[in-house]
Amino acid sequence: MRKLPEHVTHKEETLKDERDRIETALVQKRGDFKERLKKVKTDIQDLKDLGIKGQAIEALERIKKINANLADLNVEMQQINADEADLEFDISEHPLLKECQEEVGPFEEFWNLIKTHTDES
Repeated sequence: MRKLPEHVTHKEETLKDERDRIETALVQKRGDFKERLKKVKTDIQDLKDLGIKGQAIEALERIKKINANLADLNVEMQQINADEADLEFDISEHPLLKECQEEVGPFEEFWNLIKTHTDES
């Protein structure tokens, strides 16, 4: 049977190792999140390269996927922020997420207008 101080030391080391594992996982999760967010930003920028005639449906499908990705990223950001708070990390901000959410709106309006116009023609 171990003595109490040895047992406490062992438990402290185990908890420290577990916290280190959790912190490493959170850092990885934040990095993955940022990469996914950059991909969405690129997808939005690609909308500028679409021509008008006959591509409204394609553009709207791409916008639908972008909006779904943004919704997923928003949920993931909230979870990351909750994990950061639990670990007493500084809460990370992701202004690129808000920028993407604001930037996709005009494209969606534009392509819906084009689709409506071509459907009526």
